[in-house]
Amino acid sequence: MRLKIIQLGLFLLSTQVLFPQEAQSINPILTDKFIINAGLFSTLSTLKINAIGEGTDGGRLEDIDFDEQFNINDYQNTFSLTFTWRFAKNWNLSAEYFGVNRESEVVLKEDIEWRDVTFKKGTGVKGGFDFALYRAFIGRVIARGDHFEFGGGLGAHTIRISPFIEGQAYVNDKEFEYQRNRVSSTLPLPNIGLWFIYAPTEKLSLNAKLDWFGIKVDNTAGELWDITPTLSYQVFRNVGVSVGYKYLTFGVDIDKPRWQKNIDLQFKGPSFSLFGNF
Repeated sequence: MRLKIIQLGLFLLSTQVLFPQEAQSINPILTDKFIINAGLFSTLSTLKINAIGEGTDGGRLEDIDFDEQFNINDYQNTFSLTFTWRFAKNWNLSAEYFGVNRESEVVLKEDIEWRDVTFKKGTGVKGGFDFALYRAFIGRVIARGDHFEFGGGLGAHTIRISPFIEGQAYVNDKEFEYQRNRVSSTLPLPNIGLWFIYAPTEKLSLNAKLDWFGIKVDNTAGELWDITPTLSYQVFRNVGVSVGYKYLTFGVDIDKPRWQKNIDLQFKGPSFSLFGNF
């Protein structure tokens, strides 16, 4: 009997010791006010631009698969940066940036018509695109526990894209001269978003983020998906490392009587980064 009482006392004592330790083992990624993440994003990108305008013969003026024509469908390392600020108990503000510059010199296997000039088959040209993404997001926590957080909110992706082709080209099918043709577009795309953080220990956490946007107004339609799962490890109290995967795709379609155009752009690949939280 006395042995059972001693065992019961030891059990109760252990619960008094262990429970406070569990309360202290909350991962700081769930509670810290600021999180700054900087690293490398190794992306495989694809870009397709198609446009049909009212040309002199009423035919197709532009129809270019950039990654196929210029052989730029390969992985490229680029810098990425994210920032999160928990400015209130259940509210946070976050921002993100990354940019990509792709270009390659090739000998054309077929004619390319681009902005009223013709780059002829067999000529050497350079082509590619510059891309930058800026994301801002305000979110609110929907549910929270000692080891998880789930929330949603509203944000916007501002996408700047500038495809270009340069080289010797025919202008109006008569004059042969050097041309550098670039088209720049800035697209603000609002979106809704969700995030989920699961941190089973004070060192390890899993973060998943999803942004989506889709709209169709009159003859214009657009859609965006941004999906990012990340695994993080807290090396020190205020410093950690993360590995993840990013999938970003968006498309814009314009369908008007004298102007039909669509842009399809996709980025996907792994990422590695360092983060600071405090």
